[in-house]
Amino acid sequence: MTKKKLTAALSVLIILVLGLWVPSPYLIERPGPTVNTLGSIDISGEVSPVVTVSGVETFEGSGELRLLTVSVVGNPENRLGWLTLFPTLFDPTQTVVRLDTVFGEGVGVDERDELNALMMQNSQKNAIAAALRELDKEFESNVIVNSVLPNAPAAGLLQDGDLFLTVDGDPVASNEALREYISALDVGSTVVFEVLRDNKTIDIEVETGGSDGSNRSVIGVLLETEYEFPVEVDILLEGIGGPSAGLVFALAIYELLTESDFTDGLTVSGTGTVDDEGNVGAIGGVTQKLWGAKRAGSELFLLPETNCKDLPEKLPTNMSIVPIKTVGEAIAAISDFDRKSLVSNFVACDELLARSYG
Repeated sequence: MTKKKLTAALSVLIILVLGLWVPSPYLIERPGPTVNTLGSIDISGEVSPVVTVSGVETFEGSGELRLLTVSVVGNPENRLGWLTLFPTLFDPTQTVVRLDTVFGEGVGVDERDELNALMMQNSQKNAIAAALRELDKEFESNVIVNSVLPNAPAAGLLQDGDLFLTVDGDPVASNEALREYISALDVGSTVVFEVLRDNKTIDIEVETGGSDGSNRSVIGVLLETEYEFPVEVDILLEGIGGPSAGLVFALAIYELLTESDFTDGLTVSGTGTVDDEGNVGAIGGVTQKLWGAKRAGSELFLLPETNCKDLPEKLPTNMSIVPIKTVGEAIAAISDFDRKSLVSNFVACDELLARSYG
């Protein structure tokens, strides 16, 4: 081998080694596993229903309601080499994202898993509440402090377990309502909370702070809603976290409590956060969830309307994509779905109207 060829070969080898081992600030998102919430799951050899409702008569549905997940490759402790990112250029199901958009500054794997587990728990509670509202079943709810962030405006004032009664004299209706009220205030505003602590009612004043230099007010607490439901709902999953399965949980609970088989043999995949009023919120990983739904054989994909702008250029074929804003709209979209029509005419956003799914 000539010296020139040897130099070229060594250069290529160095580039390959550096590409594999020099860490990049990126992660890869891929379609993750899907789970039929109307079916069963095998955990450590024991097969059990994913969703179980006790204390009331339930009804089996003939369709599938699949929650969707995103697999993340790489983390702050195991950063990907640059060359590892190369195959994503040729695979429409994978997306390269910045590491700090998934983990945040100073957030490791354990902290992210803990937060995702908390969000999953809250999403399940909200899903039960949303389903019961659709069925006109009454229940009680209380908003409490789950934890106070260090050095937050509320640190040393509010405590874990405080139950909110009023904010500035008005009853606290819900977790989301309290967040929205505080967020709309000017930074530096004084908020008066009436809370129940150790069976005593006390007033606490908190001066709001800013969120990441923005004009959005925060007090620095994680909120949790405690419910008293007329039924008991158990949701069994393993290794899945985050809030985006809330919509599908609500639909599964609704199906189990509804005598009519509203899924009617359809394979439906869906994603979206849900509050206890049944409003559906945006999620991440739209591309991966679309392809995960396609691989699961879904005929209908329910998409939060606010995620219309996130649809990728290349879309799965032979799967209708319907944007929705509420659990009620999702129920109607499934009930009214026409298998003969590739796209349901129930709801459409401008981007969906402009595209053909063939």
